[in-house]
Amino acid sequence: MNNQILILWLVVLVFGPKVNLALELDRDIYFPGDVIRARLHAVSNKSFDMEELRIEFNCVSTLTYSVTVSEYDSEGEYTTYSRTYTDTKNLYNYRQQVYGKGKFPREGVSVELEIPIPVDAPPSYVGRTINTNWAIKAVINRRFRSDFTFEKPVYILSRYISSERFQPISFPFDFGDVVASVVLPKQVLQTGEVVPGEIHIMAKNEVSFNEVRAALCFVENINVSGVYRPIDTRYIDGSTIGESAKQIVVKDVKLYPGQERMFPFQLQIPSALISSASTPFYEVQWALKVTLSRRLRKDFNLNVPVLLVNQIQSQI
Repeated sequence: MNNQILILWLVVLVFGPKVNLALELDRDIYFPGDVIRARLHAVSNKSFDMEELRIEFNCVSTLTYSVTVSEYDSEGEYTTYSRTYTDTKNLYNYRQQVYGKGKFPREGVSVELEIPIPVDAPPSYVGRTINTNWAIKAVINRRFRSDFTFEKPVYILSRYISSERFQPISFPFDFGDVVASVVLPKQVLQTGEVVPGEIHIMAKNEVSFNEVRAALCFVENINVSGVYRPIDTRYIDGSTIGESAKQIVVKDVKLYPGQERMFPFQLQIPSALISSASTPFYEVQWALKVTLSRRLRKDFNLNVPVLLVNQIQSQI
């Protein structure tokens, strides 16, 4: 009996239908709230029974992290080692049936589709510990047989819709010896743009800075509690910090009590930066970090939270 099943399986494998699936998209990049216009092509060398032909649109987030484990080995020695885990979470699932149960058409399939992108879709993301990917998948489901599938990645960027004009905003900081503030024309920044800003410093006591620096910094925050594998968060790299668009605004600054200075700067934001993102499982947060650097003494850091997006769309 087992030999008969094996022979039947080999016959189906060798002489069964050969199917080619393809997906064409109307463009390469999308934004939340857009509609993907796609064309599905499917051809086969013969007709066959199918349960359905459907389209899936999915967003999957993958978390890779290391856990430090300390324990006694078989010889009684206390050892410490690291284990790497990979967990996945589905952030979005969408299905659209193209054909129901029946025979796959002998003439093949060529059909146009419209697939909506949710307005709160997280952007595609490749980080230090998190990867978020969107993809469209064509599936021909067959009963008791393997499905025919084809998957095409979709790249989604971030968009901020503004319903009012941006206003300049000031962020003050009091460090005791000095009062400093950062002035920006807006708090929502777009990749690729040049952002003008000002750094205001007023001295309460005599103070010197060997340089004043500005940079964009990001933090990747991972929410592991109740979402991914329940582990001790002391052993996970839950916050990863990176910097970009670094520049020295001014060098060798000395201020006397009551003296105030203003230093303008131009922040060139690279086009290829990852944008801000927020999901139940992770956050990507950006800040403009201004550093008042002091030799042999603790620096003064001004961290201004900003929202970094790929596109700003005005509805004014």
